[in-house]
Amino acid sequence: MGTVTASLFVLLVLLPLPIAHLLLPKRDWSETLLGAFLIGTGSQSAIGLVWSHVVGHAPGTEAAVYLCLLTGGSLFSFLSPRLRQSVQRIFTKDWIKSAFPLLLVLIAAFAVRSIHPLQTAALGQSDAYTHLHYLRHLSEHGKIFNIVYPAGYHWLLALPVLLFGLDPYLVARFAGAFFGTALVLAIYVVLERLVNRRPALLGSFCAACFPGMNILIKTGIGAFANQFGLLLIPCILYLYALLAEKKEGNILGLTLLFIIALLGLAASVPMMLLHIFIIFLIERLVALLRTRRQWLRQTLFLILLCLPAVLLASFHFWQAGSGQRFNTARVLIQYGGEEKATTEKVVHKVQQVSKKTSVTHNKYVEIVLASPYFQLVVDFFTIKRFGFGNFFIDLMGWALLALYLICLGYGVFRQHIGITILGTWGALTTVQASSGFLQFSSYQREGWSLLVATCCLSGVLAGLVYDRIGQYRVMRGSVSLCMFVIACWEVLHPPGHPTLQSSAESLLIESVRFVGESKGKTDSQQECNHGTDNPLCGLLGVFTEDLPLTIVTRYFVGWQNQGDIVPNVLPPESPVTALTVNSSRGITESFTPDRQYLVLLDREKVLQPQDIVSAFAMVAPSQVESVFRQQRYLYRANKKIASYLLSLPKKEWYIEKKALSKNLTAYAVVPRR
Repeated sequence: MGTVTASLFVLLVLLPLPIAHLLLPKRDWSETLLGAFLIGTGSQSAIGLVWSHVVGHAPGTEAAVYLCLLTGGSLFSFLSPRLRQSVQRIFTKDWIKSAFPLLLVLIAAFAVRSIHPLQTAALGQSDAYTHLHYLRHLSEHGKIFNIVYPAGYHWLLALPVLLFGLDPYLVARFAGAFFGTALVLAIYVVLERLVNRRPALLGSFCAACFPGMNILIKTGIGAFANQFGLLLIPCILYLYALLAEKKEGNILGLTLLFIIALLGLAASVPMMLLHIFIIFLIERLVALLRTRRQWLRQTLFLILLCLPAVLLASFHFWQAGSGQRFNTARVLIQYGGEEKATTEKVVHKVQQVSKKTSVTHNKYVEIVLASPYFQLVVDFFTIKRFGFGNFFIDLMGWALLALYLICLGYGVFRQHIGITILGTWGALTTVQASSGFLQFSSYQREGWSLLVATCCLSGVLAGLVYDRIGQYRVMRGSVSLCMFVIACWEVLHPPGHPTLQSSAESLLIESVRFVGESKGKTDSQQECNHGTDNPLCGLLGVFTEDLPLTIVTRYFVGWQNQGDIVPNVLPPESPVTALTVNSSRGITESFTPDRQYLVLLDREKVLQPQDIVSAFAMVAPSQVESVFRQQRYLYRANKKIASYLLSLPKKEWYIEKKALSKNLTAYAVVPRR
């Protein structure tokens, strides 16, 4: 795990750090560190996305281009006398005193997010293995096979794979803690710059290890593009606030950083650009009410800064082709419910009006109404629910909405753009999460954004309370003690993802990688003799040295075999191959005597509603039910595999069975000679 984290830190933070010092003079170390992170991630994801579409091969060359560009920029930055002055200012005598509390929070955040990946080999969420599949394919071919999916985030993960030769599986397993800790740093910087240091420390602590934020913390367990988009949201909003005020002396540096951060979001999670732009729009309307002086000039300036990100996202979707865009639109509304009735009402009204027009015009109207793009627009603006169906959660939602509206009003009254943006951000996401308004049915991620905003709000409110009680030494000590106890509790009871793909997901992966990492029977047996605690050791003696090995399992995913477990967790250079069996067809390719087989069958796990994140089940119940149906269907393949093993002639095949655990059974299938 340390190798993955260190490689990401060196490539994405340490390398662009001199550039960040140059663009952000007179800043403390935390803001400079975040600026370096934004430069590294934003530039690599944008370069990588363009590379995928324009070049489409030689991924190692892309990594070399990134390395040369940032190394050149850093060397140029070293020549600036302003950089040396900035570094000298940061590392003053008071540096350790001011940095120590934040360092403790960041260490706690990293520790909490690291425990679960160290305890289990399973990657977690439903699409984790799809992202691993994308990462492996991109590292080999310079693009991912699902061309409509933005590959910016996967180019970030590919850097240590391409430059340091790390295993993609290990990167996907351990990279989440790095990006999750970056989110905590982002919250600190946002609050420290827009409010002050005390709310920043309390708000970042809330995101780091407060048990009430476990749903948010779990986004840092595993590597997902949405997680990267979440941490960019507060960064972009903080840069937007500084640029809108124009009180900073270094507008050029902030402008470049703002553009790079938006490009990173467009290259990795372009859907979140909609969320960001809606916040910008509301803030601009509020600013028009507050002051009209130079409003048009500021608005045009901000629109121009957003233009590169819009062009990059448009370029990506244009390159995907009309067929892929059409299918993506259908996927985004496939779990819809309420919006379908709304669409029918709109279609009926439009048809009534169009009857009075010409036949040619009627045809165009019918084509538009039947298009998934039209249904997508209706879906986006449809109110899909009223609350979460839980009285206490709905009550919390109303309370949050009231608090955010108070923040918005206070910010407008005091002309404090930071509080204004926080109120706008929180109020919008509260409405979106509780109603589904301004979201797509199959992509409702604004609830995560609401949690990030709530961490910021909690920091502001906790800071106000601390200002009242902080004058008493006993109260200050009590607050510090409570924070320490909470952090210890979270470390002892870390959050984790449920294993949805298999009842033996972790052991299955450990077994597959144990076999795949061993180049032959001799190597495997030597590891077993040296005390390797793997239940497969007792079965290795059955296999021969001279025959290639194939691992046979069922399919674990149902989406066009994107990201099935076994083929993607095998080490890249492993001679072991994988055969995955479909639930409907069974084993279509008969076992051949020139190969030997390791068959792994997991016991069926009946998923329960509590196995899914409860908040997600509330906002997308149809999608959760679809997961249940899919898993029940995929488990059927095990019966067909077992039936096939029984049909093998005993004179030709030797089969030995071993229970690796109560949920996983292994069969060694070797041809007789």
